[in-house]
Amino acid sequence: MSNLTTMSRQDFHHLENSLKVLSDNMSFVAEDVVEINGQISGFQKQVETIQDNVKSLEDEIRDFMFEIKGSSVVSNAQNEVLLSENKLNKKFGHYDSIRRKISGILGSIDINSIKKSTLVTQSEESVLNTPNYYLSYALVALCSWFRNDRKRAYKALNQAIKLNESKTSLLFCLIHLRLKRDKTALKWLKRYLSSQDPRNMDSEIINVLDALVNDAYSKTMTDEILNNIDIWSKQLLDDDNINRKQIDRWVSIFTSNIEEISDNEYPYIVRYTKSFDKIKYVLANSYTYYNVHNDFLDIMDNVTNSSSKNIDNLLNDLLFSYESSEMSLRKEILKNKLIIQ
Repeated sequence: MSNLTTMSRQDFHHLENSLKVLSDNMSFVAEDVVEINGQISGFQKQVETIQDNVKSLEDEIRDFMFEIKGSSVVSNAQNEVLLSENKLNKKFGHYDSIRRKISGILGSIDINSIKKSTLVTQSEESVLNTPNYYLSYALVALCSWFRNDRKRAYKALNQAIKLNESKTSLLFCLIHLRLKRDKTALKWLKRYLSSQDPRNMDSEIINVLDALVNDAYSKTMTDEILNNIDIWSKQLLDDDNINRKQIDRWVSIFTSNIEEISDNEYPYIVRYTKSFDKIKYVLANSYTYYNVHNDFLDIMDNVTNSSSKNIDNLLNDLLFSYESSEMSLRKEILKNKLIIQ
C-alpha cells in the first residue's frame, strides 16, 4: 500500500512535469499562432490597400478615358460644324440672299418704292450665283414682270418650272393672290395641284390645306382644292397597298388600346355564368372603342387655332423653306452644336 502510494506520487509528479512542459509548448505554439495571425492580418491589410490602390487607379483610368473620349467627341463635333458650315455657305450661301430679295421686292410693291435699277441688278446677280435654284429664276421672272419684260419673264418662269414645278406654281399662285389677281392665281393653283401625287405629296400641301380651313381662298379656288381632294381620295381608295397599310394602322391603334378585364372585377358573373370568357371579350372590345374614341376627342380638343395662316404667312413659309440637301446639312450642324454644348 505504501509502495503504491509512493509510486503514485512519483507518477503524478512526473505527469505534472510533463503537463507543465506541454503547457509551455502550447504557450509557444499560441504565441506563434498569434504572430502568424498578426502576419495574416497585416497581409490582409496590405491586400486591401493594394485593392484600394487598384480601384483608385481604375477610377483614374476610367475618368481619363472618359475625358479623352469626351474631348475627342467634342473635338470631332467642332470639326464637323466647321466643315458643314463651310459646305453650307459654299453651296447654299446665296439661297438666303435670294429669299430675302424676293421678300423685299414683294414688300416694296406694297409701298410703291421699287426701283427699276434695283430689279435689274438683283435678278442678274441671282442667276450668276445660284443657277440651279428655282427661286433664282423666280426672282428674275418677278423682276422682269415688274419691268414689263414679258419675254424674259416667260423664259425665267419656264426655267424655274423645270427646276421645281410644284414650288414655282405655288409661289406665283400666292404672289397673285397677294396682289388680288384671283383669276391668274387660280391658274397657278390648278398647275400646283396637278403636280401633286397623293402617294407622295410635298410638305407645302399641309399649309395649303390649312389655309383652306381658314378661308384664305376665294370660293372658286376653294372648290378647285376640294375637287382635287376628292380625286386624290379616290386614287388612294383604289390602291390596295395603301388600303392594306391603312387597315394595319387601324388594327395597331385598336390593339394598343385594348383594356384587360380581370376576373376579380366581376366575381359573381365568373361564378354563375359559363360564358364569361365571351362576355369579357365583348366588354374588352367595347372599352377599346371607348378608349380610341376618347383619344381622338383629345386630339381634336388640342388642335391649336391656326387662323393666322393667311396668304402672307404661306408665302413667307414657302420662300424660307429649305431644300432637302440644305436641310440635311443644317440638321447635321445643329446636332453637332448640341454635342458641343
